[in-house]
Amino acid sequence: MSNSFIEELILVKTDGVAFSYKFSASLNYFQGKNGSGKTEFFYFLDYMLGNDTFDFTGKEWYQDLQKATLVYNKNNNKYYFTRLKNSSDNYFHINEELDEKCNLQQYILFLSVIATDESSKKLKNLRNTTDVDISIRSCAAFNFLEEKGISSNPKINFLTKCSNYKYQKWVSILLDYLFHPNSSDIYKKRKEIIELKKQLKEQQNLIEKLRIYKNSINDSLCLLNSSCEFKNNTELIKKEIQKIKNFNTSFEVQNLETVYQLNTVSEKIKLLRNTSNDMNTIGKAAQNRMDMLARLKLLTSNFPEYKQFAEPLVELIQNLSNTINLTELLIKNKNEDNLKNVERKLKKSVNKRKASQSIIDLDEKIKSVAVIESLLNKYEEEYQEIDIEDTIKKLKNAEDDLDELVNSIDQNKIKKFQTDIMKLYKSAASVSPLIQSDLNHEGFILDYEKKNNSIIPSIIVYDDDTNVTEIHIEQYRGSQARSSIIQLCGYCALQLLLQEDKTIPCLPLLVIDNFSKTFSNDNVKALGCVLNKFYEMLGVQPFQTIIFEIKEAEDIDLINYTEEKLVTEYKSGFVPWINEKK
Repeated sequence: MSNSFIEELILVKTDGVAFSYKFSASLNYFQGKNGSGKTEFFYFLDYMLGNDTFDFTGKEWYQDLQKATLVYNKNNNKYYFTRLKNSSDNYFHINEELDEKCNLQQYILFLSVIATDESSKKLKNLRNTTDVDISIRSCAAFNFLEEKGISSNPKINFLTKCSNYKYQKWVSILLDYLFHPNSSDIYKKRKEIIELKKQLKEQQNLIEKLRIYKNSINDSLCLLNSSCEFKNNTELIKKEIQKIKNFNTSFEVQNLETVYQLNTVSEKIKLLRNTSNDMNTIGKAAQNRMDMLARLKLLTSNFPEYKQFAEPLVELIQNLSNTINLTELLIKNKNEDNLKNVERKLKKSVNKRKASQSIIDLDEKIKSVAVIESLLNKYEEEYQEIDIEDTIKKLKNAEDDLDELVNSIDQNKIKKFQTDIMKLYKSAASVSPLIQSDLNHEGFILDYEKKNNSIIPSIIVYDDDTNVTEIHIEQYRGSQARSSIIQLCGYCALQLLLQEDKTIPCLPLLVIDNFSKTFSNDNVKALGCVLNKFYEMLGVQPFQTIIFEIKEAEDIDLINYTEEKLVTEYKSGFVPWINEKK
């Protein structure tokens, strides 16, 4: 049985002056008045144990603080954990070794390894079962009982840190594991689900890949004007490809003839269009000549002496215009006839062939054939008979089985936990009228509800006719003091279970802040009775408790404790150089 505890906290001022607090391995009691830094001390210990949300901003206590070192003792070996106000500056060393700088994640890892039995097979099983990496920070909610107390709602989580969702999430995972009878089965089922998901993903990927192959093969067959379609009929497609390679397909000759005709017609259409354009140009020139001829006739009519010279020129221009008009008429008629023939041929060609039977050259044909052959080979190599529906069914069944396992509860552990809570609560009956009043009710119990991690004061009512037990839940907790005692009993009973079970890396530590604040003098001794009973139930199991209180230790009836005053003749609170006494 290993013995591990916080042995010392060393505060170092910016000028190098150091001050330390020493701790015993058992019950430590720090007493101080209001404003002496009890709550700051409480939260600073949490910071030294790896909390990354501690804020130094605007706090007078830490203005001159350079660094702090937590000395952790495990089996008489000393481990030094040092943090600066910048949370990224952390250091660690063992015994007299030199400091080794580390980030916060490494700092927490070192703490987890040293403060808990990290090599235990049970801890490995915890990680495998929960599927998350658990550290002491995951368990911090079990270690810190804050001053803020508990809600009057009886179904609220009794762990004060669980008001923060981050800790509530961790606690839910850890309690699921703690109260489980089937942790190893859960691990096996999780592995089975991982394998089935992996198998399903591989099957989906293969189906998609084969689909792409199939579509690409059919696209290439379409380019080759083949009427075949690939539907896992590999041999048929291979024969079709061989025909295409040998030019033995019936559509090949027809296709070549159509190509020749279309090419010929296209060239003729192009020639006619060019000729038509040329004639338009010639026509414009002829019109210009006719305009010139009209002006020439006008001139010669006024000057008869020039008529003999103009008449041959007029005759030549008129003959040329007549020739151009005749040629244009011939071309126009020829153009119209050809266009009609082309139109008929094109319509006939379109009707005989689909758009997919387009003109392809030899290079395109060679490429398409090569693509088909390559993809057919890949398809044959990778093809498997896949029953994806069967895999989906197996995965669903496995997930249902896992849900059933996760929702099962170890009733023996629950019963023991509830029994320990009641033992602790009853231990204070002789010093607390409040507790005695509860116990005077016949059938009074503190019922644990795992779903909300809540402790509910209840009355057991027996039905004489059916001999069935019914639990009637109270809808109130009564005074804040009553709620606080129940809460303390819950913390202590949970630690009893954790320290016995040893499957969760929880520090053997409970830090309590200002817990007696709401207690009257009649009931305050109940705190001491519960803690004394807790240590009695622990037996020889080492466990460290650190209490910060305004009341004197004797006022709450503690036994076997080490006490230190936060306010002394030389200092006025937690950080010794704040308001130093001269």
